[in-house]
Amino acid sequence: MAATWPRRLRAFKRWMKSSGIEWNTDALEFTIQEEEEGEEEEMNISVRATGDLKEGQVIGRIPKSACLTVNTSSASQLIQEAGLGGSLGLAVAIMYEKGLAHRSPWAPYLALLPDSNAALPLLWSPPQIDRLLKGTELHKVIHPSLPLFSFFFFVCVCVCVCFVSMIVLLQLLLLIYTC
Repeated sequence: MAATWPRRLRAFKRWMKSSGIEWNTDALEFTIQEEEEGEEEEMNISVRATGDLKEGQVIGRIPKSACLTVNTSSASQLIQEAGLGGSLGLAVAIMYEKGLAHRSPWAPYLALLPDSNAALPLLWSPPQIDRLLKGTELHKVIHPSLPLFSFFFFVCVCVCVCFVSMIVLLQLLLLIYTC
């Protein structure tokens, strides 16, 4: 198990406490799981109940201010001025916060997100698609159209990355101009 994962989990728990997130330590536990998928090894953080939960039992509270949304993101004004909302606005907010790295208020949370897009079938290689989806309806749909879907996704990601890069550049220019 990579040594950084226990540290990431401890940092995440500290961040949750400092953000006002409460959880019942008697009812919930966080675990790090190692999963091997082919040649790739992936780490996952999971939260599970330590026993049976009772109806109405409060196991956690998350204040709205701790949630990463379009409105709470460091780029909220820029995202709103660009007229972005919904999933696209949230995607830009997450990319922006990830771009801030340790300066982001959500850095410990973002450090737990997967670095790769392995969970997206449209980004799997043809051998992965054959191995993981063979015999499913999704395999029948995705496999023949994989080059088209992959190209479309690549274009969308490039546009989003360019947009976020422009926002960061504009912020830097504004910062330099106001100094």
